[in-house]
Amino acid sequence: MRKEGRVLSPEHKAKISAAKKGRVLSPEAKAKISAAKKGKKRKPLSPEHKAKISAAKEGKKRKPFTPEHKAKISAAKKGRVLSPEVKAFLLAAKEGKKRKPFSPEHKANLSKVRKIKEAAYLEWNNQLTRKKPHIEEVFAAFQRFGIAQIQAANSIRDPGIRQKQMDEATDALEKFCVSNGLDIDFSKRED
Repeated sequence: MRKEGRVLSPEHKAKISAAKKGRVLSPEAKAKISAAKKGKKRKPLSPEHKAKISAAKEGKKRKPFTPEHKAKISAAKKGRVLSPEVKAFLLAAKEGKKRKPFSPEHKANLSKVRKIKEAAYLEWNNQLTRKKPHIEEVFAAFQRFGIAQIQAANSIRDPGIRQKQMDEATDALEKFCVSNGLDIDFSKRED
């Protein structure tokens, strides 16, 4: 342990760094260090020290968390309830502070997530509100989309033309039913 106030030269620091590189502490050594530090409070960092740490970290991006690390963080935070004092402290810390503007990539990600959520909500809402059409509505629609054509086709004497008209009318009915969510099987047609 070096004496208080002694300043090490860059060469000395480099030698210490080289000697400690690649050294792995045993679990026993780690336990001893942990036990020695338990219950001891470190001195608060001076403003100069904090400024140095901040300057060293400026512009550096941390590595992304691994899925295992994310799972551990999630498990540790689950079920945790903040006390009213902590909530008040966090609110006071944010008071009057403006957040940094979002980057274009972040905005694009937010927009993508919002669109996915909106689409999922609309699909869910459609499933809830989708109602079967009333029989009178169906009959009226059938008249508009093919029944009249079928009746007209029946009045034709030529079997070839009659069959062609019947097929066209039935196709029109089938398309209408599919577009309106009606479950009617047109595969078993009577020829």
